[in-house]
Amino acid sequence: MCVMRCARGRTQGSELRAARTSLDPGRRRISFNLAPGHCAVRGMTVLCRALAVLISTVHSLAVFCGLAQTPLVITHAPAGRTRTLREVWFAQLMRKVLELVLRTRLRGPATELVSASAAGAPVSGYVMAICHSPWARLLGAWCGLTRFALVVAPERWERRVGGHALVRPGVLELRKLVQHLRAGGRAVVIADVRASDEGITVPFLGRRRRFWSLPGRLATCAGVPLLPVFPRWERGRLRVDFGPVIRAPRAGSHPEELTRLLLTCCDRAIRDRPALLLRGELSLAR
Repeated sequence: MCVMRCARGRTQGSELRAARTSLDPGRRRISFNLAPGHCAVRGMTVLCRALAVLISTVHSLAVFCGLAQTPLVITHAPAGRTRTLREVWFAQLMRKVLELVLRTRLRGPATELVSASAAGAPVSGYVMAICHSPWARLLGAWCGLTRFALVVAPERWERRVGGHALVRPGVLELRKLVQHLRAGGRAVVIADVRASDEGITVPFLGRRRRFWSLPGRLATCAGVPLLPVFPRWERGRLRVDFGPVIRAPRAGSHPEELTRLLLTCCDRAIRDRPALLLRGELSLAR
């Protein structure tokens, strides 16, 4: 009789667990998110957030006492200096952590932090442009794993992105990329790469700088629009926001015009959220 009661208890317990699972469609998803790899990544995120609060508080105090300075783009940010410093330091700390995490078995769980929605973007065939962002390595790995887009980057990025998704900035490679874009594909390129001789000179974050015009040239040669990309951390995930679609203002427009419009859009976005840019690049801003 005792054996029968124990067996009946186990049966009822299993039935109750099955009923809870069937009534809660998110139960399986929650258990998946609590896998060891995901817990490790979430723990690193929480740690970086706590350190960012501490460092930004000390930084703000040092600025108040006249022992440190901040660029005007941070001082005049709409969110205020203290909150902006917290966002900037968090992004820089996460960049260092992800640089190590993406080389380990936690690469998959880390890329699942990215949340991108193509709402408002063209149906197919466009060039996405991103500034020197602290999230660039994570986004590159995400593009490689999901095959969302090809990435135009130097050869050293092959391990970060994957050989199948990397496009080196050479003549033959770029010709193939143009054909890929014309066929409806997507590509990601850095918008604010400084150039020495060739390129265009535009005011950017309070200084006149010379940048390469590759984003505009790619879009013009392939006949596709430019789309600025602005990643931001929100509610425990990296959300990828797409800026306004940039098309040639008129027929026969020069590629440099598209690049100038792109950099102007990036300038406005960075002034609104300085954490979009690497801290080293922010130190050059006014």
